[in-house]
Amino acid sequence: LFFSLILFLGLYAIGELIFSNKQIQLIFLNISELKYQKILIAVNFLMFVLFPVVLFFPYSKILLNFFSIFIFTFGAYKLCLIAKKKLHIKIPKLNLEIIIFFLLILGFFLITFSPVNHADSLDYHMSGALHIFKTGKLPTTLDNFHNLLVGSGEVFYSLGFFFGAEQFGTLVQFSGLLSLVGIIKKFKTKNNIFFILLILSSPVLLFLATTPKPQLF
Repeated sequence: LFFSLILFLGLYAIGELIFSNKQIQLIFLNISELKYQKILIAVNFLMFVLFPVVLFFPYSKILLNFFSIFIFTFGAYKLCLIAKKKLHIKIPKLNLEIIIFFLLILGFFLITFSPVNHADSLDYHMSGALHIFKTGKLPTTLDNFHNLLVGSGEVFYSLGFFFGAEQFGTLVQFSGLLSLVGIIKKFKTKNNIFFILLILSSPVLLFLATTPKPQLF
């Protein structure tokens, strides 16, 4: 779990690096507050590189290991920066809606700490990612029909296995929720907190945000 969180921080740090480009910043500022998109922009940039590597590059396993260490290094560096800084947390003016919002986000975040126990995820999302980690290639055997469904999401999740970071995929899924919050907050309306609560309280998110199924992010 600790390594999963460091990898999660690493994605945030890589997102910060990507957003240092002003042109990319401007694209995302039109739709969201940047801090909510940093993890997902890192995920998508890395997936854009990793999927072709697994499909076509003969030494893909070595490169996957390199990217795992690369993300982890960024995460460890970010953790050191956070440890050195004195955190100044601005507490917003609390009302019932804000309290419910924080409780929902905290609840989803804490659920991601649990071991993966979802049958579908264990059947091919995690097993597919583990196969990619071990071989550097997508599974192609015909003894499991679900091998045909393994794709770029499992390629990205395989990076966590280098450190035994089982919860890495679930944390990436959780970042999809943060992305949605950032997009809704961009709309300067009196009811934007209501729309955020409407989404976060949707029962389907218990399924999407708490399993490493690459659908939400």
